Amino acid sequence: MNISDALDLLKNALNQGDAGINSQLTATGVPTNEFVSMRNYGLNNGSINGLGANYGTNPGNTIFGMDDATQLAWFGGKDPNGAVTNGIIPTAGSALSGLAQSWQGMKQLDLAEDQLNFQKKAFSQQFENQRTLTNNQLRDRQAARLAADPSAYESVDSYMKKYGV
Repeated sequence: MNISDALDLLKNALNQGDAGINSQLTATGVPTNEFVSMRNYGLNNGSINGLGANYGTNPGNTIFGMDDATQLAWFGGKDPNGAVTNGIIPTAGSALSGLAQSWQGMKQLDLAEDQLNFQKKAFSQQFENQRTLTNNQLRDRQAARLAADPSAYESVDSYMKKYGV
């Protein structure tokens, strides 16, 4: 039997379920009593047992050899009565996630405060520069007027006290 034939055999068997697998195995000379159904490994519904999701459906297939009750306590899931248990590890993971998010929030707050302080400083510097520029222009303009006709205009100092920024 080559690879292509084996893949076709597997595809047909999987499409037919256990009965199809058993008939395919019998046809190839493999005794069906040696075949273990994939359902024993929790693969019949696309889920993987052992993490508490299908508690009690697959004894023996557990994490690190834990019994079902210990596994349920550590990892959570549904107990045989259908009650949902959170488990120690998921709860601890949620707590750690909350702490990490709090720390990240504090860092974001620090960055926002730094940004605000920077913007305040930049505004103050820009305002001071603009004030100096405006006062220099007013001073120069009044000095030019005063130079053209000293009797018609007030002094530069008195003008700046009235109109300076």
